[in-house]
Amino acid sequence: MYLLDRAVHRNGDSLQSRSYLIEDGQVRYVTGNFKKWKRIRSVLEGIALEPGRVMAANRLLDAANFTSFREQQAALIEKGCTTVVVLPEAAYERQLEATLKRAKHALASSTLDYVIGLSIPLTLLRSSVLRRCQKMKIPLLQIKLTSCRQLQELPWSHLAQTLMSYPILLIPSVDEHVAEQQMLLDVWEQCCEHYHLHTAPPLLEEAPWTKSLLQKSGLYPEKGVLLHGSDADYLLFAPEDQGGTVARKDGFVYHDNNPSIVVVRGQIIKENQTTVGKPGYGRYLQIKRPGRFLAIEDAT
Repeated sequence: MYLLDRAVHRNGDSLQSRSYLIEDGQVRYVTGNFKKWKRIRSVLEGIALEPGRVMAANRLLDAANFTSFREQQAALIEKGCTTVVVLPEAAYERQLEATLKRAKHALASSTLDYVIGLSIPLTLLRSSVLRRCQKMKIPLLQIKLTSCRQLQELPWSHLAQTLMSYPILLIPSVDEHVAEQQMLLDVWEQCCEHYHLHTAPPLLEEAPWTKSLLQKSGLYPEKGVLLHGSDADYLLFAPEDQGGTVARKDGFVYHDNNPSIVVVRGQIIKENQTTVGKPGYGRYLQIKRPGRFLAIEDAT
């Protein structure tokens, strides 16, 4: 058990001093000040702290060997990624279980915690597929859109009824060469909104996930935030100058920089320019229920 004392934490457009009590890889207490703490204390006054970043990175599944996998993951860690999301492709319903199993095997040596979703064609978006994904605890599906006609012909009411017990996040994907790309996304958004299905904009590779995306996928509040009960995934940023400044008048520049220290569940996996995390330390995350803490107004 140790205390991260008086770190500079970004909250929206403001910087706040926060202290975090860490025990067994989790955040046990968050406060502005913890003067009475008598045990291990790491004074971080003037040091910027941010929650670990959740990112999608499908390229990890294409690594040719362990060396390539390690290099690709080191590049993610350099960006502050502490939890990685992959969406392997399954073209047929009979491939769902095997695809999940292969992805687990590919990530067995991961230093980062990881979440596995699936990428499927629109023709597979049916109740039988959703039920199998629910049984496997797949929290998100990337749906490849091809035509507005197929979208309009989907049994939306049956899909909505199936998703009531375990509301899988459905994320659209449209090939950049499709002429009616924006129209497809607009129709998709309208249908999901009408039937109250959880959806989000197309995923960007290796971009930090927003709070809304964390909530819809079921990762919040375990990942991507630092609250009581969250995993102790955090980033520390070196002061921008010798005077200890972490922000300039024109914005919080550290937020877009690479962190000096990356920590996953209380363990340092990157220190300065060196990745020190152990292969296999990463944990496969099974989501109990997507959208657990999602506000009603953010349901779609």
